[in-house]
Amino acid sequence: MRSGAMADVQPHEVAISIPWRQWTPEAFREARDRDVPILLSISAVWCHWCHVMDESTYRHGEVVRRLTSDVVPIRVDADRRPDINNRYNLGGWPTTAFLVPEGDLLTGGTFMPPEEVLSSLDEVLQYYRTQHADLEEKLKRRRARRGRMEELRHRLRGSVTPAIVDEVVEATRRSFDAEHGGFGEAPKFPLPDTIELALAAGHANRDSALLDIADTTLTAMAEGGVYDPIDGGFFRYSTTADWSRPHYEKMLDGNARLLSVYLHAAQVLDRPLFWKTARDVLAFIEATLHDVETGGFGGSLTADEEYYRLNAEERGWRTPPAMDPTIFTSWNAMMILAYLEAATILDEPYLGEHGLEALEAVWRLNYAPGAGMAHYYDGAAHVPGLLADQAWMGKALL
Repeated sequence: MRSGAMADVQPHEVAISIPWRQWTPEAFREARDRDVPILLSISAVWCHWCHVMDESTYRHGEVVRRLTSDVVPIRVDADRRPDINNRYNLGGWPTTAFLVPEGDLLTGGTFMPPEEVLSSLDEVLQYYRTQHADLEEKLKRRRARRGRMEELRHRLRGSVTPAIVDEVVEATRRSFDAEHGGFGEAPKFPLPDTIELALAAGHANRDSALLDIADTTLTAMAEGGVYDPIDGGFFRYSTTADWSRPHYEKMLDGNARLLSVYLHAAQVLDRPLFWKTARDVLAFIEATLHDVETGGFGGSLTADEEYYRLNAEERGWRTPPAMDPTIFTSWNAMMILAYLEAATILDEPYLGEHGLEALEAVWRLNYAPGAGMAHYYDGAAHVPGLLADQAWMGKALL
């Protein structure tokens, strides 16, 4: 990777006037040599507001000029670098973060219109240039506190007991939205692992209340706005508690986990809606995210609000949302597991064949002896060694 080159970590077209750097040692060295802060933009190909910020803020002439001259701008794709996203995300996408050249966070936010970027930049530069002693002292205290927390975390020891499961189950009961299904308030995310826990614990303990939590939630999602009844597949989340207003991105990992939950719920509760939903999700994946060229699964579909608000006939005249063809190891492994289960549960051998083809493809593209699984493939394998990729791929192989 080259410092100063257009960052290739964002597959969709970005604001090409800004000389985005990649997340490399060279970019941080440039910031130190120039003694300027870093502006870190964390984006995602499926993110509606990321596209809006690219087309407005990052094409604004004064923003382009100031980011080129006054900071080192770095662009990171959240899906391709989950480690960086986990460290610096400030509550959503896009994240707009100002860093010191050593990588510590100064300040930031999420979506910013041009005037907010410019005012934030003025404040950051004023502080960075005139308050060096104060900044160094704050960073010193922050690093020391982080070090103490890490030391404490490594010293703590505990045991895993059934009581932990009981506590989580009780928390699930307390957070359940009996009126609309799901957990907590808006925004409402599907939380497939929580649903799976309610279903499994309810079935194992013959607990009708837990089974009702799973039943109510899965029914509400399948019949609500978070599910696409025309093309199939689940959107990432709803901005409302009643599942009526989705954010329109469709993600491979979310649909993989929900497919597994609906298959399990169909077995336990035998609801026709759950059997149908599982089959419809599989049809959606086959038609849109299954990449016949590589054998794997693409990562997501763009959140095209205008397209998803159309009826079936109107959609037929429009170009469907673009697929991100990136092969993510952990997400593919999730879908492979769901396919292999579906092949048995639905008695559809072709699903098992496709699942094994995808497993072989991900292994071929992303595995390197001695390095394990890389995180993603886009013509070459990148970012080896992330734990989630090793764990999910190991589970799929088993």
